[in-house]
Amino acid sequence: MAVGRAVRQLLAATADPEGQGLLLRGLEYQPRSLADLSAEDPTLAVALEGSLRLARIATAAAEVVRDHPHPHVRRAAAVLSARAHPLLAAAEAAG
Repeated sequence: MAVGRAVRQLLAATADPEGQGLLLRGLEYQPRSLADLSAEDPTLAVALEGSLRLARIATAAAEVVRDHPHPHVRRAAAVLSARAHPLLAAAEAAG
């Protein structure tokens, strides 16, 4: 699997409300832990590592510019943080 496709798959996923991991598109009834995803495909492991780092950076950036005077900056930060949430929630559930 190409890294770009793996990243798109991860960003399209949602966090499992029961804390079991990620719900991938098309497999919404089969939560997948981050460890399982990393173990099954090395490309997905690379994409997951990079995506988690970017998710943490996006959340930190959103905190920094939360009170920025320009509404477009605040909105962009909020969107980035919202896109990062499912990955971060799945990582938190994993321990």
